[in-house]
Amino acid sequence: MSQISTQTQTKKLDTAKGADAYNPSNLKTYDTLVFGVVSPYGWNCSAEKLISFFNRNIARAAEPYKSNPGGPPPTRILDIGVGTGYFPARAPLPKWTEYVLVDLNETCLDVTLPVIERAHPEVGTNATKVVGDFLAQGDEPKSLFAKGNSLPEGGFDAISLMFLLHCLPGPPARKAEALGRMGRLLRPGGVVFGATILGKVVNRNPLARLVLWLNNYLGVFDNHEDDAVGILVPLQKMFNEVRYEVVGCMLLFEASDPRCH
Repeated sequence: MSQISTQTQTKKLDTAKGADAYNPSNLKTYDTLVFGVVSPYGWNCSAEKLISFFNRNIARAAEPYKSNPGGPPPTRILDIGVGTGYFPARAPLPKWTEYVLVDLNETCLDVTLPVIERAHPEVGTNATKVVGDFLAQGDEPKSLFAKGNSLPEGGFDAISLMFLLHCLPGPPARKAEALGRMGRLLRPGGVVFGATILGKVVNRNPLARLVLWLNNYLGVFDNHEDDAVGILVPLQKMFNEVRYEVVGCMLLFEASDPRCH
């Protein structure tokens, strides 16, 4: 993966439209359609590549606890924008993991929790659900930072944002700004990571063009303005280490060591 540098401005838009697109019916076919068809043949980024990326970051988060002679304390994972649980179901989650699911759509939370419980029974008993808005700040409704929220600042070893940013409204800088706030939730050595579909990509095949147009038209995506630089440049202002890889139409990113909270 490579490194990069930062800066830009933001505006305030509604978050719910992209989240509301998912319901019990379309979630049943989501994994097959997205990871079996669109991702490999439209975005030119295979499911295997995405799973490997997710698993590497989960393993990195768990590694420091394996050598604890008194028994490992919980590895704490925050998964924002959970979809169907496709990635954690295939991940090497240690049995001592505490897994927190965050989504604006309660249906996604209700679908994902049983998936994790089946794939990782020991982890499932410690998994919790939070209805939250990734873009909300301070004490705004459903903010992850609102007073009384159950999410501890400085409490997580890894924060996952797989297939989330392209569903969020606003310019890339607004999304990067929200990513920067995630640094407040990381333990020392923790990582924020994710994968997002870029709207500004030169070499798009017909399937990619069709799916991008349709999803932006329907309001499922809001990524016409999203390019790698627009996300990564602001992000490096907020983290000392930003690593990334562009695979087809997908941006895979990792950010660690937040500059300030």
